[in-house]
Amino acid sequence: MARIANTLHPEDVGILFLGVDDQSGAILGVTNTNTNTNTDTKQKDVRKAANACYPPIDTIITRILEGEGRAIVAVLIRGSDERPHFTGRSYE
Repeated sequence: MARIANTLHPEDVGILFLGVDDQSGAILGVTNTNTNTNTDTKQKDVRKAANACYPPIDTIITRILEGEGRAIVAVLIRGSDERPHFTGRSYE
């Protein structure tokens, strides 16, 4: 998320898909659509990771998308005016 927020212009949006295979693009899903437990957990994990960055990334929106009986999480990340964002220490 930090890489996307750092790279894009503030008016641009990037999308990170959770539950989709990186190589083939196949929908793997984060959970069965009969229960939202895993999708809710994934959304909370995304928010937690965004808040753990320095400065926190507050330009994200998560959406649940369903297809083929599976749910994926789409994370929409707008470019940030507060860049650069770091996921660890920026100095030693």
